Amino acid sequence: MSRNTGTLLRAAGLSVLLAPVALNAAAAAERLVVQDADLLVVVDREVSCGEITPITLRSSDPDLFRQGSPRMQRVVDGTRAILGFECARTPAFNITGEDSRSGEVVFEGTAGDPTGWLVQSSHALTGAPASSTSTGATPPGSSPGSVATPVSLGSDAIGGVRTGMTVAEASSAAAGDFTGKPLYDRKAQMLVAGDGDCAARLQGRDRLSAGQRCLVAQTVDTDRPRIYQTILHQAVDQDQREQIVAQLEQRFGRPTKRERGELQGSSWNNGHKYVLLSWRAPLERPIEATGRPTNLDPLNSELEALVVTYDQTTEATLWATDIALLSQNPQIKAKF
Repeated sequence: MSRNTGTLLRAAGLSVLLAPVALNAAAAAERLVVQDADLLVVVDREVSCGEITPITLRSSDPDLFRQGSPRMQRVVDGTRAILGFECARTPAFNITGEDSRSGEVVFEGTAGDPTGWLVQSSHALTGAPASSTSTGATPPGSSPGSVATPVSLGSDAIGGVRTGMTVAEASSAAAGDFTGKPLYDRKAQMLVAGDGDCAARLQGRDRLSAGQRCLVAQTVDTDRPRIYQTILHQAVDQDQREQIVAQLEQRFGRPTKRERGELQGSSWNNGHKYVLLSWRAPLERPIEATGRPTNLDPLNSELEALVVTYDQTTEATLWATDIALLSQNPQIKAKF
């Protein structure tokens, strides 16, 4: 994960500050990810994508550090969502909790693939948290890694899957990054991986819950189907539109097109603010795409992202299309 100390994001309803971070000498190796009135979340040291990430939470709230704390789970879910825009794959967090008043370590635990991203503690404050309500959301992870300049899409994974992969290759890649077994529907020419009922809700045009994510990989109908398009959908808590856009622009570089507006049409979409970003080469012909609001123009670029703020969530959708496979298969059209 690359250093990005100038950008502080909001996770699980936390406040956002977009300002340079002053780090003292002792904390120079740290990177601040989340800042709230009574909470700091830092990455202890930079690690490569795909490695276990050490994070430290500093707060004066004792309930945060109690066994089974719902707030701890929400903060970890939100932090994973934020770092998911930097790395396609983070297998686990090693979590340290510090009392911000005394500096004492009062919590140690982990969350990651082995625990289904549920926080498990080896050391915590005793007593039940004041709040026993959990979000129940499966954390997101997902998506593009942080890179200062644009990279070749062919060498990049969206949700762990690259265009041009066979179904077997894509299934194996998605299985390592999503809960549940990826399912391939040969008739629909579509591979779906997702957390909980995410994929079903997406196809039903329902909004995702904060923390949910889906991957839809659409294939060319040949004897050995290959992925010609990947679509990654992810929802995070609160209005994080500008922060997500900043992460995407850092990841993929300056977009060739940036469009802002309000969605129109169906009652569940109407009036919600969006940002639509496009990168790389234009498609030889526009195509419809899964998960795209009907009032927006069809997909028209090799890589596009739509970021929409709803009442309590922000949804980000990325479409990556293989131009060569598209041109070789004129039958490709909308799947829904």
